[in-house]
Amino acid sequence: MWAFFISTLSIGLCSLYTPEQVHIAWTDNDQSMSVTWGADESSVGSMVQWTPIQSHNQTVKSYAYSALGTWIVFPNMQVSKILQRHIHVCKAYMTNLIQGNLYAYRVGSDIYGWTDQFSFQAKKNYQNNQMTRLLVYGDLGIGDQIIATMQRLIEETNTYEYDAIIHNGDIAYDLDTNQGKYGDIFLRSVEPIASRLPYMVSQGNHESGPVLPHYINRFQMPGNISNFWYSYNTGMAHIIAFNTEPIFDGLNDLQAQQMVFLQNDLKNYDKQKYPWLIVYGHRPMYCSPNLTTTALLKEIPRYRWNPDCQENADFVRSVFEDVFYNAGADMVITGHVHAYERLSSVYQNISVPCEYQDQNTCIGSKAPVYIVTGVPGQDDCYAPISPTPLPFSMAQDDKLGISI
Repeated sequence: MWAFFISTLSIGLCSLYTPEQVHIAWTDNDQSMSVTWGADESSVGSMVQWTPIQSHNQTVKSYAYSALGTWIVFPNMQVSKILQRHIHVCKAYMTNLIQGNLYAYRVGSDIYGWTDQFSFQAKKNYQNNQMTRLLVYGDLGIGDQIIATMQRLIEETNTYEYDAIIHNGDIAYDLDTNQGKYGDIFLRSVEPIASRLPYMVSQGNHESGPVLPHYINRFQMPGNISNFWYSYNTGMAHIIAFNTEPIFDGLNDLQAQQMVFLQNDLKNYDKQKYPWLIVYGHRPMYCSPNLTTTALLKEIPRYRWNPDCQENADFVRSVFEDVFYNAGADMVITGHVHAYERLSSVYQNISVPCEYQDQNTCIGSKAPVYIVTGVPGQDDCYAPISPTPLPFSMAQDDKLGISI
């Protein structure tokens, strides 16, 4: 009986320290990859182990390299609360990677157990103008709403055809809900894809306020500014994650820091080597409102909340549009509005003709092309197709979807 009791207790303790919610991200170094995971409790000796492999489905028996992780513990809410749950997150780095090579890895410890084997491909060392491919969306929640999207994402990431996944804000709805358990559920849900491809995030309005510690601590993006903004290169593209939330939250000092970052980054990046300039953030600068007479005579339903596409979009444009236009940005990708919309190249609310253009093509744009992609699934509201599209709106869709 005592043996049974001790065995049961051991299993219970191990479950508290069991690593889960594994996801990776690019770093400032092309030869490294960050890995982040969580557990109910922190544990001494938690680490990541990794080793080269020849194919992503190769099973390994031993790992050539290891690195200790660093635990971060933070309360679920910033305000004082009795018996408040604390979140435990561990971060580590896999280093000295050979670009383009495949690696197997796992996280955990000999004492409390290991995860299953995962695999990833180190950032590719592109040659001969090879194509960069990204999976992109904002506004992904949990539960039944994301089942179809997750099935498709798992299918898409079954091979290494894609370089990374971009989730440009509004994560889990919300990461701190139910004592942070929504964040746990979300990261378990995306583990099959985020453990395989770098999962690159940017802050949305649902990561502001009391949710902010979760956004800062549950992810690890390049740079050293709490995941607020960063940039990286892949293939022939220079990609910038910018942050639309400080201007809405009244964080003037933080916004001033962001503008310095953007100015320095855009001034110093190598446009000859990386001719494509892609930026992504959360709130759109352009999207089509519902301006029908019927809509104007009554309160606009929450799912097509006109201020998102009018005064809020105007505000974002007033701060960021000239910065990206003057830098020659090719594409600005946002979410927030729970629909899909693609707009042609535009500046100051006026269409800027491409050298060649049809509904699906723009060659030789003189201003950024804007894309809103915020409909992968959430237990929230959806924006129906606008009956009054902007004159430069090229396509709309209100069905569940992701962008490639």
